[in-house]
Amino acid sequence: MLLYMGNGTEWSAYQRERRVRHLTECAAACGAAADQVHRRLDEVSDGESCGRLALALAAIGDCLEVCAAAASLLARDGELSRLAAGPCVEACRRCAEACDALSPGDEAAECARHCRLSMEVCRSWAGL
Repeated sequence: MLLYMGNGTEWSAYQRERRVRHLTECAAACGAAADQVHRRLDEVSDGESCGRLALALAAIGDCLEVCAAAASLLARDGELSRLAAGPCVEACRRCAEACDALSPGDEAAECARHCRLSMEVCRSWAGL
C-alpha cells in the first residue's frame, strides 16, 4: 500500500506532471507512427490502401496536435487546460482505432497503446 504524505498542492502538481508526461509521450508516439505511415504511403500503389493510410494519417496528426496542445496547457496550469481534456479523449480514441487498423507490432501499435493510456488520463483529468 502506498501512503502519500504531502499536501494537496504537491499532489496536484504530481498529478499534473504525470498527465503532461503521458500526453507528451503520446504525441511522440503519434509522430513516429505518422513517419511510418508516410513511408508506407510512398510504397503503396493501390488506391484503397492509399485512402486507408491517408485517413489513418489524418487521425494520427489530429491526436499529435491535440495531445501536444493539451500537454502545453496543462504544463503551465492554464485556466483553460481542463477544457482540452474532452477533445483529447476523442482524438486519442480515433487515433487508437486508426492505428489498430494498421499492421500490428510496429510504431502504429505503440501509438495505439499510448493513445489508450492518454485517453484514460484525459478522462480522469476532466472527470468524464
